[in-house]
Amino acid sequence: MAEDLKQWIESKLGTGEVVEIIYMGGSHPGARRKLVLSKLEDNGRKVRCVEVGHSGIYKSFMVDKILRIDTMSPDQLAAIQPEKTFNNLDELYAGCLKKNIPDSLALDYDAEEKKIVVSEWKVFKNGNRRKKKLISIFYQETVWQEVFTPDGDFEMVEKPAQKPWGVEKKRFSLFPSAAKEFMKLLKKCISE
Repeated sequence: MAEDLKQWIESKLGTGEVVEIIYMGGSHPGARRKLVLSKLEDNGRKVRCVEVGHSGIYKSFMVDKILRIDTMSPDQLAAIQPEKTFNNLDELYAGCLKKNIPDSLALDYDAEEKKIVVSEWKVFKNGNRRKKKLISIFYQETVWQEVFTPDGDFEMVEKPAQKPWGVEKKRFSLFPSAAKEFMKLLKKCISE
């Protein structure tokens, strides 16, 4: 099958024909994509192409993550559900609420602070409860960096964050990527 896929891709390279595939990788796994294939790269493991409707920017797609729509049955197509992507904190919070969150976990959303925190309830011997933070997603517009001054000293300078979204210790430039990581960690918290 992989060889058939590679031959099919080679037959479409450079023709300008728009092909529709399902891509099981990238920022929207399982989503249908319309592509104009350009060339194979990395010994045939990647295909360089332009995604129709995405401002003509060339992208690389892993060949082993491509599914041909024209070879799939309607049942197979229906079984592939694109992964839900979230575009803002409100959507992400609503998605979190749809999860089956156990009573031992607390979900706190602060729209003003631009963060969502998942905490675990701990109970002391005396019966008092407190929250212990497990994971969070947050927005940080600026970061502090140490820089050398002309006289050779260190100085802390506030700069715009290149990756303003954080999920624990990881940083992301785009919210959908941060939300995807947050949902992955939330799933782990729920299953433990």
